[in-house]
Amino acid sequence: MLAASLWRTFVDGAPVRPSLPVQPSAAAAMYDRGPAYGNAEHARCIADIEGSHLLRCEYDHGDAMRIFVVGDSHAGHWLPAFERASQDFHWHVTALTKNGCAFADVTVQFGGQGKPMRDYVECDTWKWKALALILKEKPDLVVISESPNHVASGVPMWEGQAAVARGTVDMARRMFASGIRVAVIKHTPWLPWNAPA
Repeated sequence: MLAASLWRTFVDGAPVRPSLPVQPSAAAAMYDRGPAYGNAEHARCIADIEGSHLLRCEYDHGDAMRIFVVGDSHAGHWLPAFERASQDFHWHVTALTKNGCAFADVTVQFGGQGKPMRDYVECDTWKWKALALILKEKPDLVVISESPNHVASGVPMWEGQAAVARGTVDMARRMFASGIRVAVIKHTPWLPWNAPA
C-alpha cells in the first residue's frame, strides 16, 4: 500500500495529500544559527572573529567525565548534543569555540565576502590560549571539530586542507603527550545550495 502511494506521488498530475507546514518557516530558518550563538535559553558560546578572548561555556551535570569541545563553528554545531549528553551521562562539558578558527598548529587566513584575505592572528592567539587552558585543566577527553575549508597561510591553496589537517594532528599530539585523550568529529556537512531558499 505504502509503495503504491509513494509511486503515485511521482506520477505527473496525480493527487497528492497536502503536507503539513514546514517548521520553522523557511524565512525563520534563514536566521536559525543554533544555541551556540546565544538565544533566550543559552548564553553565547562561540567567540567572534574580532578579539582573542576565550569564551568558555559550561554544561556541568556531574563529574563522570570532563570533556572539552574545541574548534570553529562546526564544533559549535555539536554543542546541543554535548549539552544533552552532559545531562544524560553526568558529564562536565566545557565548550571553547571561535568562528572561522581552526584548532591547528598552522596560521589560517580570514576574509572573503568583499574583504581581503589576511592572516587570522586573533585565531592564533585564541588557539594557544585554549591549548594552555586544556593542558592546565587536563580533561578526560578533548573533542575537536572544524570546517575543512580553512585556508592555510603560506602554502598554495590546493595544499591548505592538508596543512590544516597536519596542524590539527600536531595539536592532538601535544595533548596526547600530556595524557589527554583526543577525538575528532568530522565537520557537519555543507549544503551546495541555500537550504531555506
